[in-house]
Formats: sequence, C-alpha cells, structure tokens
Amino acid sequence: MSQLDKNIEKLFKSLGSPEKDHIDSLIKGINNKDPDSIKELMEVLGTKPKRPLYYVATHLRYLPEFGSRDVMRYCGDYIDQLVRFILEDRRYLSKWFLKPLGGNLKLFRKYIEPELYEQLMLFNKIYTSAKHDFNHEEDKCRFNYIDTIYYIFITKHLAEILLPMSERAQDYNNHGNTFYSYNPKD
Repeated sequence: MSQLDKNIEKLFKSLGSPEKDHIDSLIKGINNKDPDSIKELMEVLGTKPKRPLYYVATHLRYLPEFGSRDVMRYCGDYIDQLVRFILEDRRYLSKWFLKPLGGNLKLFRKYIEPELYEQLMLFNKIYTSAKHDFNHEEDKCRFNYIDTIYYIFITKHLAEILLPMSERAQDYNNHGNTFYSYNPKD
C-alpha cells in the first residue's frame, strides 16, 4: 500500500483521526475494486450540493486507479463554498467574492478558534496542491486513492464543524447553488 501524504496525515491526526476503522475497511475494499466499498464511500459526503459533491461521487467510480485529483479538488471546492457563505453571513460580501480559499481564511480567522484556522489552512494547502501541483514523477499521481479516502473523511469532518456557523451554508448544503444566489445588495 502507498504511504499517506504527510500533510493529509498531519491534518487527519489534528482532527482526532475520525472514523479510522471505517477508513481502513474502505481502503481494503477499494483496493480490491469492491463496488460496495465505492458506494459506501459515495455516501460519506452524499451528493448535495450537486456542485461539487455530486461530482465527487461521480469520480469515485474510477478509484483506485484514477480520479484522486478531481475528487480532492471538488472536496476543496465544497469547503471553499462553505467558508464563503459563512463570511457572507458576517457581511464580508465585497471582500470574499473574488478571493480564493486561502484569502478568505485570513478574513475568517477572527471568527474561529486558532486550531480550526490551522486545520483549514492545512486543508487549503492540500486543496491547492490538488489543483495546481503537476511537478511529480512521470507516470505517478500527485495523490493516490488512500489520500483521497482520508481527504473525503477530513472534508466531512470540517463540514460538520463549519455548517452550524451559517444558515446560508446550511441552505447551500441542503439545496445547492440554485437555492441561493449572490446578491451584492443583500
């Protein structure tokens, strides 16, 4: 089995290693290409909001060989959107709209505990790498399916922390983008 990415391992441990036994079971099943394990992994985050979590579920079908980068990018998009809605509830409408997750986390810092801020910054480092890091060995993926499974559980855990902070984030989580549209006059 491949070694877990050091940043993912550090973040996972800082969150208290949530659902470690469940993850180990899924790793074994997905390594053996068990379709029930893929379905079980799809249920961890669900498929709402459609963008991006439906896309996560779609790409999970290709594990263990392919799909890791896209799954991790869409997980990051989900946390990015939750942070945006929390900031929107705090009336930072014009400041957050054009910023990436890292910039928004700097605004968000004053509303959260330092430990959560550090965890989100580490999450963002991994997310940014999934989007932009193409400097790896030829014929090797930046992240493997084991990294992806851990990142899904990390995303779930962070979302569970973030969602209670914002009614708009909860609406987005339950109904998707079509339920709420950005209105700068709001």
